[in-house]
Amino acid sequence: MTDRKEELAQRIAVVRQRFVDSLPSKAQEMAALAQRAVAADGEPARHALRLKLHNIAGSAPTIGLAMLGQRASELEAEVMAPPQGPLAPDRAAKLSAALGALPGSAA
Repeated sequence: MTDRKEELAQRIAVVRQRFVDSLPSKAQEMAALAQRAVAADGEPARHALRLKLHNIAGSAPTIGLAMLGQRASELEAEVMAPPQGPLAPDRAAKLSAALGALPGSAA
């Protein structure tokens, strides 16, 4: 049984490392979405940003990154907060900065 636990732990560690390695590019992509969400036709970018944050919020705790998942969930709530439609420029700037500060996203 110990061998199976060790094997599982190793597999989770590999998945976690891949996830962490992908965070800088994901953070850049999400920051770009936040900036595009300011435009008059920015609702699709806002929705895409929310989905990406939702995916991180759900996946991160599963692989032992609970703090990252919590922060992504908080940012998702910020993206979803009224008013709907394009993001206000100050909110987009705040989100972009927060995305760059996600745990593990520093390049």
